[in-house]
Amino acid sequence: MAGTFAQVFVRGRLVVPQDAEATARNIMANQTLFRLGFSGELLHLACDVAVAVLLYALLKPVDRYLSLLAGLFRLVADVILAVASLGHFATLRLLADADYLKTFPPDQRHTLALLAMKLHGDGYAICLWFSPSRAFRAGT
Repeated sequence: MAGTFAQVFVRGRLVVPQDAEATARNIMANQTLFRLGFSGELLHLACDVAVAVLLYALLKPVDRYLSLLAGLFRLVADVILAVASLGHFATLRLLADADYLKTFPPDQRHTLALLAMKLHGDGYAICLWFSPSRAFRAGT
């Protein structure tokens, strides 16, 4: 649920895929929502790791090796999504008003922030290859 919130109600509403300036404006105007989306995604990841471990423990009596393989694939998907989540967080860093970013004009920072969000989406797409249940949810 928290991951869905992050995708649908945060990134889905704030990110304008072809307009870096509009995306930057939306994110900066809704920083609290954007941070909540990032927190929701981290909560989703923590719960997903717990579910992977629980499923392994429950299914181990049926087939230990298959259960271990399924659990490992699930954890690999979680690690990939965790790394991809850095793109969500990096967007705020790129749009911040820090002194070290003053060397970049605002339009370049906006473009880099949109690129970070697109890389997050690419990472999510890659993690789907390792998690059949996520692929099913994404297809529905």
